[in-house]
Amino acid sequence: MEGNKMSDFDEVTTSRRTYELDNGNKLYAERKDPFGFIELHLDKGPLPERLLGKYTSYDEADRAIQQYLSARSREVLQVINA
Repeated sequence: MEGNKMSDFDEVTTSRRTYELDNGNKLYAERKDPFGFIELHLDKGPLPERLLGKYTSYDEADRAIQQYLSARSREVLQVINA
């Protein structure tokens, strides 16, 4: 993942990660529920079934995203932590 500023990433304070994809779409990983689980959603279109669900950490979500994209010869251009 190019552009990933891991030095800016803090598991406790980061509430959203934005993955800019090579097709121009954006994938978001966000803490939305009161238990701190991370959910994924796309800017445009439905989320693939393989990525549905909740993740316990950003690392777990990152692995799922990379595995999914790699299997389709796609890539993340940049990751933005907020």
